[in-house]
Amino acid sequence: MQSLEQLISEWRASMRGKVDADSMEELEEHLREGVARHVKDGMPVDEAFHAAAKRLGAGDVIEGEFRKVAFADWWAVKVSLIVGALVVGLAAILLFRFSDRQFGWALGPHVAAVTIGFIATYLTGALGIAYVIEQFFSEVSSARLRLAARTATTYSGIAAILTTVAIVLGMIWAKLAWGRYWAWDPKETGAFGVLVWQALFFLGGRSRLVPPRVLMLLAIFGNIVLSFGWFAPTQSFHILTPLVAVHLIFLLAGVMINFGPNARARSQV
Repeated sequence: MQSLEQLISEWRASMRGKVDADSMEELEEHLREGVARHVKDGMPVDEAFHAAAKRLGAGDVIEGEFRKVAFADWWAVKVSLIVGALVVGLAAILLFRFSDRQFGWALGPHVAAVTIGFIATYLTGALGIAYVIEQFFSEVSSARLRLAARTATTYSGIAAILTTVAIVLGMIWAKLAWGRYWAWDPKETGAFGVLVWQALFFLGGRSRLVPPRVLMLLAIFGNIVLSFGWFAPTQSFHILTPLVAVHLIFLLAGVMINFGPNARARSQV
């Protein structure tokens, strides 16, 4: 009788070239969890392994799923990319709009960077909302969920970089215009809070410490954090209130779908 490690080693060899290294590790985690459940129910290790591997899927099936992921075959990702392109165009307009002001060489790029960075965070949360909407109508496949989590993590990383650039440029402009770099005023504090959230979200997704379905719900919560950081300091409560309300509705719906009474039957990861 082969040991579990030998069986998994053979399984990994059969999957080599079909999925990337990160995905292989993730699949192995699911496989080991399945084996552990079957063994706990009294099944011998070899039978438990074959049952878990069968449930996970044959090699050609998994390969097909990962090909779908590689082509980003999800409407939400495609829409977010289109919106992102439009935002970059808007940022270019803002760059020229502020370039003629005092110390515009710092102010223009600051405004452009903060616009793209903040909206990239909103797009991260929008992917979370799209995930909840799709869950409401049908079961979301594990492959699509992994795609959503990876895309959200990438967006948050881009957002964190651009927000950092925006804060640095803002500090330079403030020093030139007002004689100080930082004063912890409401706008500066809000931007710093958003940056902290972006960085934590990116690290959580990149390290895979946070399960994908939890990450997608946190993406929605991140939009609430961003809304307060962006609009509360300017007292734009006519924008803040409906934004927060909409995101809270989808966040609560996502929590109920993923962790409510019927969540066990619907859970993927």
